Amino acid sequence: MRGAVGLAAIALAYLFIERDDEQVVDDANSSAPEFVRDVQQINTAAEQSHDPSPSEDGDDSLVTELHQQALAALNEQSYQLAFELAQEIYLIDDSPSNAIAVNASRIAGYWANDLQSHYRPNSALLVWRQAIEWHHDTGHPQLSLARLLLRGAKVAEALVIVEEALVEFPDNSKLLALRADIASLQGEADLAVKFLSAALAIDSANSYYATRLEQLKIEALAFTDYLSVSTAHFESSFDSQNRSMVRNIDDLQQDLERAWSDISGILGIQNDIQIVVLWLDKKDYQVQAPDWSAGIYDGRIRIVVDDYPERRPQLLATLKHELTHALLHSTGIQFPTFLQEGLAQLYEPRDVDAIREAYLLEDIPSLIDLQGAWTTWTDTDRVRSAYAYSVSLCDFTRERYGENSFRLLFDNMRHSNLKAAWAATFGDTLDDTDALHRKLLLQDN
Repeated sequence: MRGAVGLAAIALAYLFIERDDEQVVDDANSSAPEFVRDVQQINTAAEQSHDPSPSEDGDDSLVTELHQQALAALNEQSYQLAFELAQEIYLIDDSPSNAIAVNASRIAGYWANDLQSHYRPNSALLVWRQAIEWHHDTGHPQLSLARLLLRGAKVAEALVIVEEALVEFPDNSKLLALRADIASLQGEADLAVKFLSAALAIDSANSYYATRLEQLKIEALAFTDYLSVSTAHFESSFDSQNRSMVRNIDDLQQDLERAWSDISGILGIQNDIQIVVLWLDKKDYQVQAPDWSAGIYDGRIRIVVDDYPERRPQLLATLKHELTHALLHSTGIQFPTFLQEGLAQLYEPRDVDAIREAYLLEDIPSLIDLQGAWTTWTDTDRVRSAYAYSVSLCDFTRERYGENSFRLLFDNMRHSNLKAAWAATFGDTLDDTDALHRKLLLQDN
């Protein structure tokens, strides 16, 4: 059931990514929107923390007025305007009161989150950096910036941000937990245990931390004897006590690089990001993943190496599936599940005609359902149909619009959401393409 492999991969890939809505400082004023101080409270705080000289009175009055306008724009959800007004404040006074600085930073957070939701991650990164420059705010903007960097597989950059923030905020449990995730992504299981233990000590009621810590401890124990090897695009680890693994590691690494060349060429995604790969025997793999799967991507690629080279063709297909996830993730684009899983299966490659005959002769899934999350689904037949429909739609799209269809779509998705990018790329809406695809399936039936 290779389709289920993909589901596990995408379900785990973003466990370390959270997005908290930014909140503007509050002094428990119940009449104002949650986490937003009213203007009088802001003014009072500003007066207490900033003692302007007589020559600055005019500027100080203008700063206060701009601050009020920024909060009003924020209340109206005009996040870009609020951010621009905050920028104007700093043109007048590059060191405003602490209250204004905190609010400016959090206003920037609102705008950054809005940019992220509109598929503009690069712009969001710049705004998060501005938020940090205005105020560190207990490490929250650093946390958000690091999470966004991880969405684009920029692990090394995220690590720098988190480590700098932890120097200033060593008791921030979310920063500690994210540092643990980064250590895990880099194959440093013992270090991941250390940081997540520290996070749980601070936030002892956090059930996710507790569960994740047990997983990391098991992983650290399993990886005690693992060694690392590097190639142009990968940092791999394998069990040095496993004779079969040691004997075949060079061939495995060559297969990995060939698979990367194939998939990166098809997708048109080239970058210098090194991907962490764990070559696992069945026992170590099943400690961390469903026993029915052969590979998983969760920021790292984990692959079962069982009876190699006898099962080499199946392993190559699994490699290509997981590399598709890894390369799509490296773009920083937020792909819907149906596109992620459809492409991952398409480029294994799978026999799409056989899949259509096996799974799409009766109930055909709704594309609306397939654009949401699948991770809560428990109906196996529904999951199989979802995977079948996804690869069928991706195959139909490639056949109808050409081999470069998805490359062009990715370029447009860097600047707009899926539906707008789809229409701009193909001239048809996503719904139009879906309707044509359904017509094909019904004709085949």
